[in-house]
Order: sequence, then C-alpha cells, then structure tokens
Amino acid sequence: MTDPNFVIGRLVIQEKLHPMITWSFRNSGLSVDEYKRYRSRVAGYVDRLKKAARQKDYTVHETSIALPGDRRIIRDVDRLVDRLRAPAPLLVVVGIGGSNLGAQAVYEALRGPSAVVMGASNVGELLFADTVDRFKFSHIENEIAIARRQKRRVILNIISKSGSTTETIMNAELLVKKAGPFQPEDVVVTTDEHSPLWELAKKSEYHVLAIPKIVGGRYSVFTAVGLFPLAIAHLDVAAMLSGARWAVRQCLGSLHSSPAVKSASVLYHHATHGRAINDNFFFRTDLESLGKWYRQLMGESIGKEGNGMMPTVSIGSTDLHSMGQLYLGGPQDKVTTFIAVWGQDDNMRLPKKTALGSLVGGVIDGRSTDEVLQAILKGTQAAYARKKHPFMQATFSELNEFNFGAFMQWKMIEMMFLGKLLGVNAFDQPNVEEYKTVTRRLLANY
Repeated sequence: MTDPNFVIGRLVIQEKLHPMITWSFRNSGLSVDEYKRYRSRVAGYVDRLKKAARQKDYTVHETSIALPGDRRIIRDVDRLVDRLRAPAPLLVVVGIGGSNLGAQAVYEALRGPSAVVMGASNVGELLFADTVDRFKFSHIENEIAIARRQKRRVILNIISKSGSTTETIMNAELLVKKAGPFQPEDVVVTTDEHSPLWELAKKSEYHVLAIPKIVGGRYSVFTAVGLFPLAIAHLDVAAMLSGARWAVRQCLGSLHSSPAVKSASVLYHHATHGRAINDNFFFRTDLESLGKWYRQLMGESIGKEGNGMMPTVSIGSTDLHSMGQLYLGGPQDKVTTFIAVWGQDDNMRLPKKTALGSLVGGVIDGRSTDEVLQAILKGTQAAYARKKHPFMQATFSELNEFNFGAFMQWKMIEMMFLGKLLGVNAFDQPNVEEYKTVTRRLLANY
C-alpha cells in the first residue's frame, strides 16, 4: 500500500512545500509501515508543539517555535537598527556556537565570505569573532582598522546567552582594548536578562538586547541573536521570519505531509539500525556555514545518554574527490541529505565547442556550471541508489531569506521530533558545561 504523502522505493513524488523548495524522500530507505509507526509515536507531541507555537510567554522550551511571530523581538531589533543607522557599517559579532552560527550561515550564503571588508557603499558587513585564535583576531583587528580609515561606523555585538562564555568574553575584552576605542553607543550586548554580561552592559551604558531565557542558543537564530546582525547587514529579516512561519504551518499542519516528521523518522530509523552518521552533502560551497549551524543543532540536541548521531558536512563536488570512495565503498553507517540550489541565473556557460572540452569527450561544451554540477549530483545519487545507501534531498530554486528561514525552522522542528523519538531532551546540553568548568579552573590555577 502506498502512502501518497511519503514516497518509498521506485515510486517518485517530489513534494513541493513551496514553489522555491522541493523535498524528496524517494530513496530514504524507510517503508510505509515503518513511517506510520514512527508517525504515531509523535502524534501527541505535535499537539504540544502547536500549543507552543501560539504562546508568547516562553514558559516551555518548544515555544522557540513562536519566535518568528513575536512582534516584541522584531520591534526591539528594528528600533536599535534605526538608532545605529550609518552608511555601510561594519558589525563584528563576538560570539561562539549558537551565538553566531545562524547569522553567519545566512550572511555567508547571501552575501559571501565574511573574511574581508569590501567597503560596500550601501550595505553593512559582518565579521565573526568566534574562537580564541590570535591569527583570526589579528585579521579582524586589521579589518576594523581598514573600516575606520574608510570613515565607517564599527559596531561590536557581544553575544553570550549565559553572559559568561570564556571565549566570547576574552575576544570582547581584546577587541575593546586593542581595536578600540569604542564608544558605549557602538557596543551592543545580546544576552539573557540579568545575566552577568547584562548587568555589566547596563552599568557601561551599552545597548542591550534580551534573549528569551528558555530559548537555547542553537534555537535562537530568530531572536535578536540572529536578527540584529542580519538587519544591520541590510538583509531581509522580515522575509526570513515569514519563511519560518510558513515552515511551522507545513511541519505542524498535518502528520501525513510534515517534512519535519518525515525527516526525523528517517534519521531515527537509520540511527537505530546501524547508520549513526548523518552526512549533510551541500552542492554549493557558500552553504558550508549552514551545514555547521545544523551540525551544532544536531550534536547538542540529541548527543546524550549514549544516544545520538554524528552530523557531518560535505561539499559537492569537492568532497567527492576526497571522501567519495569512503562514502560509496566504506562502512554502511551513513544516511545522507543532499542539499542543492538550482534555477538561479547561471551565466557561466562554455561555448558550444572548446579545445579543452575535447579532453572529456566534449560533454561540457555548451554547458553551464549549474548543468555540470547537477549532472554530478544526479550521478552521485544514482551511485548511492545502486549501493542502497539511503538519502533524502532538499532543493532550492533560489537562495533567499524566505527560504533560509523556512529551511532553518524545518530543521529545528525536525530536531524536536527526533529528540522525542530517541527519548532525550533536545533542549539541554549538560555535558558542554564540563569543559567550561575545567577550563576556568585551569586558568584560575595558572
């Protein structure tokens, strides 16, 4: 019996959840009966998530789903962006993990690498101070100096949910001391209300943006953590939130068609049947940071009590020439999600006859980069199918803020369902505190 909302085996139905996004579960390796069984196990949880999506008081962890519709957060961000308005400002995001990965993923996909200050005339630019590394710090310090010579406003956005993250506080202090001076009006602190950093910011007369206390860092991209830096960079955060709200409706509207229930079921099934590596294969280089955002989301959410999956990030077609042999000929311990972008204007096209093209039988003559990369992806998937390696696919016809918001919200809801299936709390990270405690103890005793 075929479930028309979940495609298995040879049957091919690609679900168009939005004109710009297509999902396919054709080769997921999950039977209809298995999916129905997993779907029934989360049926009650869907009701909890629907209720959480309507709340505005953030009393349970799942109410992070309500963030895209919280006008208070959007209003506070908009007001501060207006106060800091300047021609092409440079914003340095000082944070780590959930405090910067979401904004970095969106920024690098839509604007390009955040490594160099370009001096654009009408948009803001972002740099990310996300680890204690003197070489990276020197680079950021140099970029700040360039921006100052260009007479541009330089803003520090210090982000720490707890208000006491060692790496973040170290980088913030170094930037203030070595890359300053920074006037109080050029420093924005994003943290939990009444955290140690909050209290210091108030005393120092810095701008302050609050993170809802119950919302964990990896679920915080639709709070001021992600919205403020992206708004400073003149990205369309309203469209991103609209995409996220749309994804909530798709993921919670019907169990039969929910992409989050489907992908969580596929991941759970394979995690409990010997495939505990979840490889996210991005066929676009500027989506690598999106992969890193998802890597943290999965790693911190379900890696507990001996449970979990190992999230990995691959880039096509580069990693086919470094990891392809392992993926196809190595251990049968992986489930893959391919993410691709097709349909945007591609003017990188070869002439119909080329000298170098003859070296590969002329198959690239007249072809665009998209056409070649798409053929490589299809060839890869055909090889995976022959080997019976399970995979899913998400395809964007355009990279834009709406689709980013939809994708990220889908993945966060997916993780909630996956945690439910695995029987773990998808919102805490008790073991992360272990290294932090020992780090502080070691530093105190140096």
